[in-house]
Amino acid sequence: PPGLLEGGEFVFADDQTVLIGYGTRSNEAGVLQCARTILKEKIVKTVVMVPLPSWRVHLDGGLMFIDKDLVLYHPASVTTYPARIIKQNNENEFLYVTLDEFIKETFDAEMIPVSDNELYLFGVNTVCINRRKCIIYEWNERIINELTERSCEVFPIRGSELARGGGGPHCM
Repeated sequence: PPGLLEGGEFVFADDQTVLIGYGTRSNEAGVLQCARTILKEKIVKTVVMVPLPSWRVHLDGGLMFIDKDLVLYHPASVTTYPARIIKQNNENEFLYVTLDEFIKETFDAEMIPVSDNELYLFGVNTVCINRRKCIIYEWNERIINELTERSCEVFPIRGSELARGGGGPHCM
C-alpha cells in the first residue's frame, strides 16, 4: 500500500525500456514503487509512466510493440495525457513527453493507429511471441493485413470464448 499495479499495464518496448500504464485499476503510486525498484535493480534503464483515460482499463489494450520499430496503438488511449520518463540514476527527475513522439524519436518506430471500433475488438491487444510474430483475434482483418504488409507473421485465433471473458490475447 498505497500502490496498485496489474500486469496488463506493462508493455516492453525493448529489453531496456518498459512502459507502465496507470488509471482505472492501477495507480501512480504503484507505478512509482515498481519503477524505483526495477531501476534500482538495473532490470531496465528507462520506465515510461503512461497515464490512461478513465475508460481505458490497461495499457496493453491501447498500445503494443510488435517489434522495436513497429507499434499498434489507439491514439486517444495513450496520448490524452503526457507520459513521464524516469531513467536509471535519475529517479526524482521526470521528463514529460507526448508518448507517440517519444516512441517515434526513441525507436524510429512506425505507429499503426487503430480505430475506436478496432479498439473494442481487441485489435491492439496482441501477444508477441517473437519480433514481428504475433497472435491476434481473426476478426481484426485490417490490422492483420497492415502487419502482414510489414513482414510480420500473424497467427489469427478465433477467440470468441476469450473475448467473452473481457480481454484480448495479451490479457489472457
